[in-house]
Amino acid sequence: MLHLLSPQISSTGFARSCRFRHFCHNLQPRLTRTLLHAFLDPTKALPQHYGAIQGLAALGPNVVCLLILPNLDSYMQLLEPEMILEKQKNEIKRHEAWRVYGAFAVCGWPMHA
Repeated sequence: MLHLLSPQISSTGFARSCRFRHFCHNLQPRLTRTLLHAFLDPTKALPQHYGAIQGLAALGPNVVCLLILPNLDSYMQLLEPEMILEKQKNEIKRHEAWRVYGAFAVCGWPMHA
């Protein structure tokens, strides 16, 4: 389970780095773009998606509304099969999928399965 903790620590560290944007004026846009690409890339592992969601959520509600919410329906179409026992026999991958699903609760959305 350590592999699920690492993306969370990294993503919140990214968000905290944006406090120092006076040193690098384009830091937040670059971090946001990196996190968005990780979130939207279906070839990335679920723990990477989890970290990207956590990082985007940590950047604030405007980032969530502009970048996650418009992509939520299509993302859930990819995620839901990974959450179902009949479709995903690997217990670890199912757990990772549920963990990603739970990350959306951090964004303040009531989720339903």
